[in-house]
Amino acid sequence: PPMTTTDHAQEAAQHIDWTHEWQAEVGSTEETNLANAMLAQAHATLAVAHELKTANLIAVVEQAAHAIDVTAWPTSRVDRFNAAQHEVATRLGLDGGAGS
Repeated sequence: PPMTTTDHAQEAAQHIDWTHEWQAEVGSTEETNLANAMLAQAHATLAVAHELKTANLIAVVEQAAHAIDVTAWPTSRVDRFNAAQHEVATRLGLDGGAGS
């Protein structure tokens, strides 16, 4: 099945907006400030993990693309290679999609 991706920067911004709304309702408290910082950190960490996975996918695709005899690959391996190429293109915004 195709992988779904999340724009963690966008998610972090949304959570920060919600926290600011909460702060507007209850005031800037230790709790609201802590919640804001924790959400931002969690999403920043997820964004780094997403970028790392993208880099790893690029490395795998690059290595496979230089294989000596790809014509000898079983169909399942070719399918996985094609899926990885598509995912890299999607993540980099090179397939006409939104990217991430």
